[in-house]
Amino acid sequence: MPPTPDPCGDLARDQANVDVLWEQRQAYAQALEQDWQRLQQAHQAMLGNFEGYKALLDACAIWDIVGETMEGGAGNAGELVEFITKLVGGDLSYLVPSDTWGPLAERLVDAFPSEANWAGNMRSRIEGCGAPVGHSLRRAALDFVSSWEQVRQLMPQVQQQINRIRDKDLRYWEQWNRFYRSCRQWAQCKGLSPEGCPPPPAQPAGPMPRPSFP
Repeated sequence: MPPTPDPCGDLARDQANVDVLWEQRQAYAQALEQDWQRLQQAHQAMLGNFEGYKALLDACAIWDIVGETMEGGAGNAGELVEFITKLVGGDLSYLVPSDTWGPLAERLVDAFPSEANWAGNMRSRIEGCGAPVGHSLRRAALDFVSSWEQVRQLMPQVQQQINRIRDKDLRYWEQWNRFYRSCRQWAQCKGLSPEGCPPPPAQPAGPMPRPSFP
């Protein structure tokens, strides 16, 4: 015979719903951390070759907007690191309405050229430059372009992971509130104190613990 349903409700199922959402968001967070590390490595390589890139452009009289774009996006770097750190670490305080985090996440791709063929065209111009420049300078310029291309490819992946995590975090927050209400009803039905039910914070602040049974 199947077990008789608990007349007070299935609290284990309600908690399982919370746990599933948390595990899904953690899987997304792990993927984001991997993509973010690759993005940071590519960005550092790009910065390391930027001066050589600029010097070759000057020597070859090639005009390009990349330098201006980099300078325009540089102000977001520290904020982006803090934002990604919060996401990966499970700190949901970024969900508090703010003028910073939302627009910042949407600006991830904006600092980079949108033309898919930019890197190929720039390589052709660098390799075809007839100015008497050394091999190391030309190599640095080409390495810059390769790193730039990698950054451009990773940016949409990072943005996609951010969107997935934000969606899961909001659903997790909502599901915890539902679990809290179910837990209080279940405790009252069992004749227990509802104070043992773990309430969600009034607003997300710091890493969110997983609720446990009273």
